[in-house]
Amino acid sequence: MEHKVVGISGKNYFYNAQIRAKINDKTIADVGVEQSVDIEKIIGLKPDIVTIYDISGEMQNVIHQLRQHKIPVLLINEYRENSPLGQAEWLKVFGLLFNKEELAEQIFTTIDREYQHTKKISSKQAEKPTVLVNMPWKGTWYMAGGQSNISTIITDAGGNFLWKDSPEKLAKPLDFEAVFVKANEAKIWLNPGAASTLSDIIANDARLANFSAFSRGNVFARNKRSANLANDFLETGIARPDIVLKDLAKIFHPALLPNYELYFYQQLY
Repeated sequence: MEHKVVGISGKNYFYNAQIRAKINDKTIADVGVEQSVDIEKIIGLKPDIVTIYDISGEMQNVIHQLRQHKIPVLLINEYRENSPLGQAEWLKVFGLLFNKEELAEQIFTTIDREYQHTKKISSKQAEKPTVLVNMPWKGTWYMAGGQSNISTIITDAGGNFLWKDSPEKLAKPLDFEAVFVKANEAKIWLNPGAASTLSDIIANDARLANFSAFSRGNVFARNKRSANLANDFLETGIARPDIVLKDLAKIFHPALLPNYELYFYQQLY
């Protein structure tokens, strides 16, 4: 479907090789980033539809301008789904757009089947390792909510997310002390921001070395498939929760999938 794309926003954040090649040879235009997108450039491309995500309403002015010029806008807010499979099911929307409904249904059915299989064998594990996620940003630790897709997939992989009982769907801001009291003995630490090494973590805040998961080296980042600012987890990972689930099951229960190698995640050193 890459040949259907005429413009993108944020060219440095794309991992897909075909898209990047088309950006480099100017087959796909870069229209700018978020509120700074070039409306005139978009209009000149004459797109049949523009897809936009809008987390906090900041894109409403852009949406209004596009609609004034009779350009259809489709909001893609899959991040609000509290189920990883719910996120993946958005591929059916694109199946509809491209008249590929049957193919999209087949793909999703396969993803669902693989996900359910891994969930079933992971749920049988007696030990549920405690799990901490994210890391502080500008002094605040934005912790995933208990009703988030992150909480769901950790549970489905046989982990014990320490904030699984909180009612929030989106991240909740916490201070360092609140997180440390609850998670200093967590066995596994996932998604430590943009850190690529353990040194990156303590460069952010030296106190983070006091977490048990850090001292044991049980820190895993979802950046194995990344290049510069691009991260395939944020592309393929959203559409393939079955692979993400296998990664987490392997991290939580290494003996469960003996021949499986981590795809999106890697252990930090």
